[in-house]
Amino acid sequence: MPFDWEAHVANVIDSRLVESPGATAKNIFSTFSPPGGPFVYNTDCWAADLNLTGVSLYHTGGNSGSGGTMISPRHLVWANHLDADVGSDFLFVRKGNIPVWRTLAGKQRACCMNSPGYPGAQYWDDIMVGYLDEDVPESIASYKVLPATYDAYLPEFTGFLARDLPTLLIDNQQKAIIKTINNGGSGPTYFFSGAPIPAGDLREPYDEVLVSGDSGKPTLMVFAKNELAILNTHYFGGVGGSGPSFTARIDQINTAMAALDTDSTGYQVTLFNFAEFLAGMNGASYFSPLNWLLRWPYHARVLGPYVERTIRRGPSAAQATIRRGPSAVSQTIRRGPSEATSVIRRK
Repeated sequence: MPFDWEAHVANVIDSRLVESPGATAKNIFSTFSPPGGPFVYNTDCWAADLNLTGVSLYHTGGNSGSGGTMISPRHLVWANHLDADVGSDFLFVRKGNIPVWRTLAGKQRACCMNSPGYPGAQYWDDIMVGYLDEDVPESIASYKVLPATYDAYLPEFTGFLARDLPTLLIDNQQKAIIKTINNGGSGPTYFFSGAPIPAGDLREPYDEVLVSGDSGKPTLMVFAKNELAILNTHYFGGVGGSGPSFTARIDQINTAMAALDTDSTGYQVTLFNFAEFLAGMNGASYFSPLNWLLRWPYHARVLGPYVERTIRRGPSAAQATIRRGPSAVSQTIRRGPSEATSVIRRK
């Protein structure tokens, strides 16, 4: 039976969440005092086990809080409209709360594609690629990009009736925010959900409105085994928002990376390899036969550890669950056959 990538992506995030998180559950750092520190990772953050070291916290140039996100040991990306100056020093923090600084040696915009009917290159190509004076250490992560063929694995994530999936967003305050996102049938752009995550939803306490100053921070798709893929950097926010698709700009990003590569590192974008990842799972997955059987027509959207509570809350809550997308099906299965059967009967 096929591996259910959409359920996998949702469950990798949902399995980390609790129904009543503490006030600091979104804070990546418990202590954050740029530029000199100290910097202490927050062990109570829902994403504490994920490797977010490749997201720069701060730089010494203009728009200092926007930072940048590593896509190779030497290259990083941020929003063109919230730029950084060459010569700026970028701050990263490795595990163990150790700061790492690198200087921006060059930058080039990954552009430009004025799509017919979509005037204004900035909206669709708001990507700046930076080049550091030396490689970051191996302890600092760099993130992969989804390949152009990702829709073969995530077919419901794209197209006119695209289904929202939960992703990890980082904002200017170094918070790990959860927002649902889809490709919305528009290849150059990812769109965040146009409505807040409904009250009472498991993900709702982890949501937050993006504001001015959050531009350029990354949206990351989370897979098992601490695998993260960068989807975009924020272009604009509010309740919804969007950002340019890095997948749709792989060639432009690679061109900018090569043009900046004065030390001949040869670095280019690394693509997330779905087949290789699946082979490395060694049979472990978030797929279950029950989930697969119920995906049509229900797509497993009424399953999960909160189904019973949701149904008691009535039709409006059930609709909110449907909008949220797949929940932690594996947790429902672990509760036993009788519970799974009752869920099926409820439809």
